[in-house]
Amino acid sequence: MNKNYFLALLFSVTILISNAQTPTWVVYGAVPIAATRCSAMDDTSGVWVATFGGGVSVAKSGSYVNYNTINSGLTDDYATATAIDTAGKVWVGTYNAGAFLYDGVTWTVKNNTNGLPGNRINCITINPVNNDKWFGINFQGATRWDGTSFTTYKTAQGLPNNNVNDIKIDAAGNIWVATYGGLAKYNGSSWTTFTTSNSSIAHNQVYSIAIENSTTMWIGTAGGFCKFDGTTTWTIFSAATSGLPYDYVNTIAIDAAGDKWVGTTQGGMAQFDGVSNWTLYTGNSSFKHSGCKTYYD
Repeated sequence: MNKNYFLALLFSVTILISNAQTPTWVVYGAVPIAATRCSAMDDTSGVWVATFGGGVSVAKSGSYVNYNTINSGLTDDYATATAIDTAGKVWVGTYNAGAFLYDGVTWTVKNNTNGLPGNRINCITINPVNNDKWFGINFQGATRWDGTSFTTYKTAQGLPNNNVNDIKIDAAGNIWVATYGGLAKYNGSSWTTFTTSNSSIAHNQVYSIAIENSTTMWIGTAGGFCKFDGTTTWTIFSAATSGLPYDYVNTIAIDAAGDKWVGTTQGGMAQFDGVSNWTLYTGNSSFKHSGCKTYYD
């Protein structure tokens, strides 16, 4: 499978098809609504795009199929997250109705009537080892579903804040959770939190996480872009001290060459080599908007 980037932008869906310093961008406008939240690629190279108001659309080989409240089992057209589990099934998070599972034929829902603590899904992450699903829920913490039972983690269990923006899982199986009150790590039995009061993280509002390897991860916050060794050492890249165009970092992805792609709320998207070289892409130079969820495969 090619190492392509799939970016769901707030105003367009863009596919980056080159790893070159000056990439080529192709804008696909056949999604049902321009406001998009995230995307994920399945095992058949279909790109599932969550649209905020138009349901979820899958793009493959130049064709599009849209699933919404009229023609599918979705009961909310405001899709906020997409993920593909280890069985190849599609998960769609929504703004008001919970998380939907699509197995290619049938839609089923997980919501506050059958296990989830809330219906507003901010993110969905699949554990590649055991196929557990992790849901980040607006002001309702992080919930794990193992296929049989749900376990919810909130501040009472160790989270620094109940508003969960992103969840990532490292190679050792640790669960990393981005919250509005700091970064949290769960090792399967206990939680460790990283906030401005006990670490050098740039800001307590944490939006995004990207794990590069066992000693390096990247954290997007409301106060800049952070490099973190997972234990004590932080390096902060801010708009004032680096080529980062804006301090609010919504999303991060790492390409096959090791470059970091950093989406900000107002400053565009930046490509960073991890050391000192930055390349900025804005609506004037490359694409419509930088507030994006980014996945690569």
